Order: sequence, then C-alpha cells, then structure tokens
Amino acid sequence: NTYTFGGYFGFGSRIALSPDGSRGYVSSTQTGEVIKFDASTFSETGRLTGMQGPARITVMKDGSTLLVVDVLANEVVFVDASTMTAKYKVKPQTIYSAASFTISNKAVLNADETLGIIASQDSDVGTSCTVNALFVFKTSSGKIVNTKAIGCYPADTILLPDGSNWLVLGKSSLSIVPTVDDDYDEDDDGIDDKYGKGLVDDLTDDPEATVSFGESALASANMVLSADQRYVYYGVASVDAVYQQDITTKGVVGSFAVGDNPDIAADQTSALAITPDWKTMVAVNFASNELVLLSDTTLLRQIKYVSQNDQFTGL
Repeated sequence: NTYTFGGYFGFGSRIALSPDGSRGYVSSTQTGEVIKFDASTFSETGRLTGMQGPARITVMKDGSTLLVVDVLANEVVFVDASTMTAKYKVKPQTIYSAASFTISNKAVLNADETLGIIASQDSDVGTSCTVNALFVFKTSSGKIVNTKAIGCYPADTILLPDGSNWLVLGKSSLSIVPTVDDDYDEDDDGIDDKYGKGLVDDLTDDPEATVSFGESALASANMVLSADQRYVYYGVASVDAVYQQDITTKGVVGSFAVGDNPDIAADQTSALAITPDWKTMVAVNFASNELVLLSDTTLLRQIKYVSQNDQFTGL
C-alpha cells in the first residue's frame, strides 16, 4: 500500500521509529512540520508545526522525546513525542555564528543519553576549510557544554556500541570524539573548564583525533563497523573505493576498489551496508548505478629481508 500525508518530503526526510516500533515520525521540510503516524495503520496521529526546515530525527530510548534538526534555523529542537510540542532547543549560533546544519547532520546521543552531539558544516569556511565545529549538549536542557574541532564538512555520525566514542565522517577525514572526558562546561558559565576560555574561543586548542585520508567522500556516505568494533568502513567516492580504518590506531589499513577495473569511469562509491553475520558488505556506486558485494578474504603479507655485501642493505 501507499499512504499519503499532507507534506513535502525531501532528501532529509528519513523515517524514524519509536523504540517499540509502534509510531513513526517523518519531517516535511518544505512546510516546516514533523508528522507522527501509527506504524501499523499508518494513520496520522499528530503533527508539530512552526519549524523552518526540519530534517533528521533522533528518538530517545524511552520514546518520550524527539530531537529534530532544523536546517534553516540551525537548531536542534527537543519535542515531546506524546503531544508533538516543542520543549527547548540547542541554539549554537548564540555562541558560534558560523554554525550551520545540513540534511546530513543528525543529533547522536551517548549511551546513557545525558549528552548529545551534532556536527556543523560551518558557513564561513569556503574552499579553504581546515576544521569545522562539533557541539556537545546536555539532553536535560539543550545547553551547549562544549565544542570540538573536527574535520571539514562532517556528515554521518555514529556512537560506538561500547559507548566509548562518537565517530564523525567528514569529506576527507574521520574524527574520533570520546564520550567521557574532563573538558566540559560543568558549571554552565560559558567557559571551557579545561582551557579557561569561552567554549569556542579557539577550536585549534582541541586535541581531538581527526585523521585526514586525503580523498573525498560524498555527504551521503555512511559508516559501518566490524563485528569486534575495531574497524570502521566507509565509501570514498573520489577513488571509487571502500576504506577500512583502525579505530584504535586511527590508521587507514585497507582500500578496496569497488568500481570498474581498470578504473576509467567515476563510480562514486557512497553508502554501505553489512549483513548481520558480518560476512558480506554491500556498496552503492552512486554514479554507475551499481551495487557491489564484498566478502572477506585472507591475505598473507611477508617482508623479505635482503642483505648483500656489495650493495646497500634494503628491503
């Protein structure tokens, strides 16, 4: 069946479900609304109005609260899921005027849902982007308690299943942000407790681990994890490849070609998915309209040492 709701859906209108799967939520970006519907009958059961450009939606574990990213107001709106009314907001532009959210940016919470983050594709970077900002906020109030320097043009953001770090995939970088550290504005005075400055006075002070991989991923690229959470995989469109990165060492340890061979045309590898047994990965090639299935193989690499008296010793 096809069910029609009064609204206008776009690329940022991704359906979010309540934890028990009984309710669904979707943003109508053009009309500034979030629609709530029954996931069994698909009848509309509520609607939040008055937003400028709602897009990505995060549902808290108890199902009581939605976090809706407004990409035109550059805010995260906390919404009472039962009444579909706004409660309070995360408003980063009050402390950082360049804050800018896109349909690729989503609020992601830590394991106990006391803190959340959202990445910004800063509006003032132009073509010479070096860092963008990430905002850490309290879910109890929407109060911003920290900022982090991360890679440029951040998009997909996930929390590791063990709750230790958030991962943020940028256009040409991966940022690993710990969920627990001593660098928060705990007393709500707008001062960075660690550096003694304003929360965004100098983002270059931030020692976060952002690793650049030198190529370009699409904004639609996402991350998938290995079964042991040691590796993260993502598509890199500019080289038609899937990269494998070690989360602990932060090194890119694998690059797997998923386009035409030899590489003549642009395939633009983007979204990934992996089967529940972690044995098969599927990559979407955006430009060539292909799905590529990848399976694990075992490779043996052995270094050979060569030493000769009449030549320079090398490998």
